[in-house]
Amino acid sequence: MTNITPAEGVYHNIPAPVYFSWDAASSSKLKAFARSPLHCKALSYKADEATDAQQFGTAVHTAVFEPDRFLKDYVVKPEGLKRNTKAGKLEYDALVAEHGENNILSFDDYQHILGMQKAIREDEDTKSLLDKVLSTEVSLLWKQNDIDCKARLDAISGNRIIDLKTTQSASIHSFGTSFFKYGYELQAAHYLSGAKRLRLGVSEFVFIAIEKKPPYALALYKLSPASLEVAMGQVQQLTREYARCKRENVWPGYPKGIQELTLPDWKSNFNNLEEQENEQA
Repeated sequence: MTNITPAEGVYHNIPAPVYFSWDAASSSKLKAFARSPLHCKALSYKADEATDAQQFGTAVHTAVFEPDRFLKDYVVKPEGLKRNTKAGKLEYDALVAEHGENNILSFDDYQHILGMQKAIREDEDTKSLLDKVLSTEVSLLWKQNDIDCKARLDAISGNRIIDLKTTQSASIHSFGTSFFKYGYELQAAHYLSGAKRLRLGVSEFVFIAIEKKPPYALALYKLSPASLEVAMGQVQQLTREYARCKRENVWPGYPKGIQELTLPDWKSNFNNLEEQENEQA
């Protein structure tokens, strides 16, 4: 595939492989860069091969935001189909030819996706968001600190960007932990930076977190204004440093030399407590 990065703008109906081919800083690249420039550079060389989890996530997004396309494009793998037999291989190859290998779902996955779709459609808050959706799978390309940046929005609903996350637990404690572990705050700040640059008229980023297993509980989240301001500053710093590394073609890893480790407070306190218990024994 020819790698041609387009001009600044808002792009609709761009196939995912084309978007992924654009040579620009995505939120995934910036999150890797926050670990080290070397990790970001390594990410650039990875083949665009979707994992099973990513394929499942894409199917969920399609079912929620483009239900008609989901019914058309996705199919359940027939029960008992064995690919190690001649007849089974022919049947499977026919499904791949019609739907694509990534669009063939197991019966269990298909039922879970329909369950999540139903839960989101029936929830009052998420239904209100979906009813106001103006466009889905919107690709953005913009300049920031002299580099190309890109984002692919799940949906725009009124003045909000909507992002759907599947999770094991949508509780504020569990999802909140995952939220910052996976750098979702940088994703929100990055997307909002692009939306502002391109004057999309959006001012809020809302996450729909839904559990992947029954009862498919869900919750809505957004960053506090203070947290978003911090994340926006981090994105500015990351794009500046990314631009420098790209310009100089130098992508350092972790700091050189021997680094000193300090015992954390919780470990010190634990040892002190253990000593006190030994003295009392």
